[in-house]
This record gives sequence, structure tokens and C-alpha cells, in this order.
Amino acid sequence: LSYDMDESIDAFIKCLPANQHLKEFDLRQYDFDALIVNGEGSFIFRKPPWRECLNELMLMHWAQKMGKKVYYMNGMLSDDPFTERNQKNIDIVRPIFEKCEAVCVREYYSYNYALENFSKSNIKVYPDALFTWYKYINDDFKVSNGKYIMGMRGANNLSFTNFDFNSSYICISGSSLISTLDRIEVVNSFIKLVEALKKLKYPIYLIAPCTGDSFLKEVALESNVKYIPVNVSVLIGAKILANSILYISGRYHPSIMASLGGTPIICFTSNSHKMLGLQQLLQYEKLTHYELPLSDTSISEIVYKSAIYIQDKDMRTRIGRRVQKLNVCAYEKINKIFID
Repeated sequence: LSYDMDESIDAFIKCLPANQHLKEFDLRQYDFDALIVNGEGSFIFRKPPWRECLNELMLMHWAQKMGKKVYYMNGMLSDDPFTERNQKNIDIVRPIFEKCEAVCVREYYSYNYALENFSKSNIKVYPDALFTWYKYINDDFKVSNGKYIMGMRGANNLSFTNFDFNSSYICISGSSLISTLDRIEVVNSFIKLVEALKKLKYPIYLIAPCTGDSFLKEVALESNVKYIPVNVSVLIGAKILANSILYISGRYHPSIMASLGGTPIICFTSNSHKMLGLQQLLQYEKLTHYELPLSDTSISEIVYKSAIYIQDKDMRTRIGRRVQKLNVCAYEKINKIFID
């Protein structure tokens, strides 16, 4: 993969005989009308560039050369917080985006970024597709305990009997930044956070929505709180988050899952602007995210804000109304982009 898309296609074709696991990326084998790219967080313009960004660009360019329509959907466009902006990467994206039928981003930080860097593209903003899960999160099925939900991998005996989701509880996860930070510092700061939150007198569940948050198991053991591993079914995990009274996290999609149930969120920093963008989309009055590893000052602020959010009984209702609207807006994407 390189910045030269035609060179990348040629190199890819030459690699195929020795790398058959890449065959599904060979667009020549398909009879198709359009390529739809689920953008997510691939287009963070860091140095060096993300390979998945270059790979997706190659496929988009290839489809356009074949005379096919290309839709960039559900995307986030952002600088990297740790490197300077990769302007060369942006410049290569620009002509490909300008040929797309639509460039659809999932929040307004990305929308403004697109206006700045890709102004001649057909830019649209729609809520993340996960907001369409509203009906699944708010149906009649309730998760009450761990008896039926824990997978065999990652579980322990207490998982099946000691998990109680009928009473009020707080959930905590990590962030996409964790892998770039000192593990010991992160673990120690999370232990401090958990101990400080215990003063609020609610059970605490540490949730690992992906393998990157497995460090929370160590935090749980040290803090004597419950840990829910990544192996839990995604819909069950979403319901656990959505039924909590508070979710503290730097994870984007789990935070949407929590919000679908009306759960207030307090955010850590992440590998982009996504947590600020989500709060803006959810219409939080003040957009904040806390740097990792957590300082003592940040921990005090989080505990203070947690108590306020939990006591604000109307907040859950406000969030619930907002995600209902975002659910409708996300569904409109199907009609406006494809059917029209």
C-alpha cells in the first residue's frame, strides 16, 4: 500500500497468488453497482498513515475507475491527537471523496472537518448507525443477572451468580488510547477512580467492550469489584450498559449503547474527537473529556459530576428523547441516500 492508488492496486494484484486470504478485496470478481464503505474511525489522518485508511482508499479508487458508484457512510474524519496532521493523506482522499455519491459523517466535529478539507464533496451528516438499535435496547427483555449471559470464555463461577442488574449500578470502561499509555499508570489511576466512586454507594461493574480494555480485570481484582469480559454477547452487553445509572468511558459505540437506554455518560479522551462529538450530538450542555491516565483532580471532578448526573432524575428522560430522534435520523439515511 502506498499513497499512489494505482500503484497499490497493481501491487495488490501481484500479491494475490501468494496471499489468497486477500482475494475478497479483488473487485474484478464481483458484479456490482456500488461500493459502500462503512467509514467508522479509519480516516484519522495520522503520520504515518493508517494502513486501513489506504486500503479503503484503494478500493474506493478502484471502484470509481470501474465506473461504479461509491458511498462513504457512517464515517469519522479527524486529526490524530499525537501526531501532526497528515496533509498528504488528506490531499489523496480529496479527489476520491469528490467523486463519491455521498460522504456521510456521523457527528458535527467530522462534518466541520469535512467542510474544511473536502468542501467540494457531497457532505452529509447522519447519526451513527448504532442509534437504529433503539428498538432492540428498549424492548421487553431485561437482563437481571449473569446466569444466562456469560460466555464460557472469560467467565468465572461468580459471574453466573453474583451479577445483579436489578438494582442501580455504575459501569466503567477504558478508551481507545489505552494501548498507547503506560499500563501501570493507567491501572493505578483506574483503581483510584473506582475507590473514589465507591463513596457514592452503588455497585460498580468494570466492562471490557474490547480486548484493549482487558486491563480492567486487574483493576477489578485490586478494587474488589465485578468485571464483565469482552466475551459477553454484544446485545446483552448493550442492555447492561443501557440499564446502568451512569457510564464512564472513552469507548464510542458502547457509550451510544448506554445512551440508548437514557444512561448519562462521562467521557475519557480517545484517539480522536469522537467522545466530544458524541456529547455534542446528544446535546450535553458542556462538552468535556478527561485525560488518561487520570489525575487526582480529574478523579475528583468525575466523582462530583457522577453524583450530579445520578441525582438529576430528568437527565435520563432528556437523553431518551434525544436518542429517539437520532434513531429516526439514522433511519432517514437509508431513504435519502439510497432510495432517492
